[in-house]
Amino acid sequence: MNSNKVLKLKHYNRSDAYESCLSPSKPIYFGHNILHHLESHVATLNPDKVFIITDTNVAKLYGDTIKAQLLNRPNHLVTFNAGDQNKTLQTIETLAEKVLEAGCSKNSLILNLGGGLAMNLGGMLASLLYRGIRFIHVPTNFIGQTDVVLSNKQGVNTFGGKNLLGMYSSPEFSLVDTSFLQTESKRSKFAGIAESMKNALILKSDFYAYMKKVLKSSINDVDMHELAKKTFEQKLSICKRDPTEKQLGLSLEYGHTIGHAIEILSKGDLLHGEAVYIGMHISAEIALQLGIMNQSDFKEHQAFLKSIKISSKIPKSITMDKILIAIQKDNKKTGSQPAFILLKGLGELHQIGGQLQTMVPKKIIEDCIRPYLS
Repeated sequence: MNSNKVLKLKHYNRSDAYESCLSPSKPIYFGHNILHHLESHVATLNPDKVFIITDTNVAKLYGDTIKAQLLNRPNHLVTFNAGDQNKTLQTIETLAEKVLEAGCSKNSLILNLGGGLAMNLGGMLASLLYRGIRFIHVPTNFIGQTDVVLSNKQGVNTFGGKNLLGMYSSPEFSLVDTSFLQTESKRSKFAGIAESMKNALILKSDFYAYMKKVLKSSINDVDMHELAKKTFEQKLSICKRDPTEKQLGLSLEYGHTIGHAIEILSKGDLLHGEAVYIGMHISAEIALQLGIMNQSDFKEHQAFLKSIKISSKIPKSITMDKILIAIQKDNKKTGSQPAFILLKGLGELHQIGGQLQTMVPKKIIEDCIRPYLS
């Protein structure tokens, strides 16, 4: 990295505080190289113990680093196996047994370290312990820092469906340090950026043009920090208008009806962002087939998605029949048919009577999925 880039990145060695969506009094601290602020923020909560919830991979990378930041108070590292297949009530129960055995009390603090899996499991664990104890998020990957940290949704998978059990619950604070992204794999970063692309597609803003420019060249540490911050701010603007995702916030589910289905069917082979990426391709096909999106916008939509190196093919193990069954378990479902968030055009959501969810005939769903099967 050249000296100008280094100097520019050092400019971000400060912590900017943002109000969270559900609870403005519970801040999100965002910056680069700001982990040294963690202890002072935790001190304001004065917990008797801190339990660091993370997967075994992240524990190897950052477990000791986080523990070193918390030397002034008792803390315990509590791990689970990585992979979305472990996003279950069984994992929650195992984690609960571990923290209770280690002396967790009503005044303890859960610190969720990692990506969306750790944040969802730890958030739900904290919400259930003693009918609710405090927790905080320290996300370490792109999708965690720009997407999951803002959702306030804690949940697990069950009955072959994504996030069918859970609740809304807010962390006391979140600390987003983009220096963690330096150890994230390229595949994981690209999967996270796919969610950024979704945010660029659903609402008209300068963010779309910005993303097109960024994706034309290789992305360095400065670009990743700026992209993370802009993605975070883009989603924050939506979440503040609809924190429980009942109306406008549902737009954030674009690509997720198919995405969630193939993600859970892949049994960990697909990352969340990769599954949503495929889901967005298919959602655009559906919009085109229904006459909602015109050919010109469809071509631009697909070309924009193809500007990042992610496969749009569904893994061979996932059949049409399996997908059709899985989408019936979608967590947005309000009737007998699966509902889709669709785009009328780039940055323009399709609505019927003010409702964002569109029921789609089975034949069209099948026709639009088929080209993406391996």
